[in-house]
Parts: sequence; structure tokens; C-alpha cells
Amino acid sequence: ISRSLSYHGTTITTAGVSGHASRKRGLEAILDQYPSIETPYPLRCPLGQHHPDAADYYIDNLKAVIDAEGPENIAALIAEPLNGSSGGAITPPENYWPRVSQILKENDILLIIDEVMTGFGRTGERFGCELYQLEPDLLVAGKGMASGYAAIAGCYGTEEIAATIVESPFEVMFHTFGALPVSCAAATSVLQILRRESLLSHCRQRGYELKQHLIEQFGQHPQVAEIRGEGLLLGIEIVKDRESLERFPESDNITSKLVGQALRSGVFFYPGGTGESRDILCIGAPFIIGDEEIELMSTALRSALDHCFRD
Repeated sequence: ISRSLSYHGTTITTAGVSGHASRKRGLEAILDQYPSIETPYPLRCPLGQHHPDAADYYIDNLKAVIDAEGPENIAALIAEPLNGSSGGAITPPENYWPRVSQILKENDILLIIDEVMTGFGRTGERFGCELYQLEPDLLVAGKGMASGYAAIAGCYGTEEIAATIVESPFEVMFHTFGALPVSCAAATSVLQILRRESLLSHCRQRGYELKQHLIEQFGQHPQVAEIRGEGLLLGIEIVKDRESLERFPESDNITSKLVGQALRSGVFFYPGGTGESRDILCIGAPFIIGDEEIELMSTALRSALDHCFRD
């Protein structure tokens, strides 16, 4: 099972399990359907914005899906510790993950954590799951593993998982470019730099400063519903109406307009959302940003908002 807002890749299986409508368009006929639970989305919780019982609501939803499908029919839950681009750094309610982890263990369901966006320091921790003291059965990571200098990803599992694979009658599949030496060398250097230059603590501090600066500048803007995230994975959700959280029509292409205008000011904001969830600007800034870059991002966002919402 996965979550209603999610993205885990473009293979047939990962596209099918992902809760990402726009990246399934045209492929619906060949994609299998998988059950999903609601993404823990405090801003848009059906009980109310940031409702104190939001965690209970989403936990009850998980239990209901497990009961409906039967725990014996569920191999695993796959999820990001906090949503990446599909939801724009949606941070779950307090005490959500510990309760989810316990429920999965009680029902003999594995936890697969997707750290492709959140791993290797992006949230200010080595991996996003450390924000919530999570111990997944399987962890998938990439992107920051070699910081974009080479293509490399990894799948990490517990000894129990590894032993099960070894003892099974199935052979593990590898690919032509698996463990490519150049990619491994790039990843090794990146990990050394992360440690040597204390970039995780820098990411944590600069991320906090950037988030607070954006909240101070735009937290009360009539079209800004929320500024959220951890470390240097941040999301800015744009809405037509701040009180009702009404979204702009998809045909208005608000995200594209904001991204395009910000580019003219020298900043690229990553367009987030799934189509159904939309008008989200994501920030995945370099770990080495300073005051000048923080101010540049703020100026670019101001220009983009002013350009799109003059009246």
C-alpha cells in the first residue's frame, strides 16, 4: 500500500503504486491498482486545518485500510518520511510515524521508506526517517547520494530481509551499470565532503533561517496557504482563497507562471504537486547557501507573486 499523494518512480510497479495522477496519464491501461491510505496532510485534514486530532484521523484511516484489505494481503507500506515534490514537503502530525510503525509491526507489514529526495542530509539529518526515530525494513535512496555528479541509487535492508532474499530460490537481478565505479567514486567523495564540512548541521541551520525568513515575508500573503518542511526541503503552497484553501483551476497554470517569473529573477523553484494537488513551489537549495542566496530566493518569490497576483 502507498499514500494518496506520493511519487516513487516511473517503472510499471512504482508508477502504479504512486499516488500521482499526472504521471499516470496515458498509462492507466497498463498500471496495476494498489490500495492507498490518506497522506497525513495537517493543512488539509478533513477535521480542520492543523486540527489537534489530525494524527488520530490518519491513524484510523490506516487501520481501516488494513482491516479492509486484510493484513495477510499487505506486504508493505511504502512512503516518504515527509512528502517530497508530490505534496511539497508535507510534514506529518506529531506522533504520526511512531504509531504507524507500531501498527505495521503488529500486523506483520514491512515499512519501505523512500528517501530518494529526503536522504543524505536534505532534511538536516542523515536520512529523513531520523526526524521521527523510524527504523524501516527497507530504505531506498539516491539523488543526494552523489549530489547529481553521477547516477547512483541504493536499496538498504535489515539483516532479516537480506537473509530472506539469500535463502530464497530467486536470483537477485543486477543491471549493466550497477555499481559503476565512476558513480561509486562520486558518491564516496560526496559523503566525505558532507562529513568533513559538517554540511548536515549547516543544512539544518540554513534551512531553519530560510523557512523563518519566508514565513516573516510571506506568511500572511493572501495567496500563501502554508510554508513548511524540514532542513532545505521546503514547500510553499499557493491557493486562490487562504481561508477555504480553494485551489486555482488547473487550467490557470499558476505553478508554471510562478516558476517562470522566478527564473527571470535567477531562482528555480521546483514545481510540486500531482495535478490533483497543485500550485506548490518546492525548494531544494544547495547545502552551502548563505545570507545572499536566502535573500535572492525571497526577492524572486516576491517578484513572482507580485507578477501573478497584482490585483
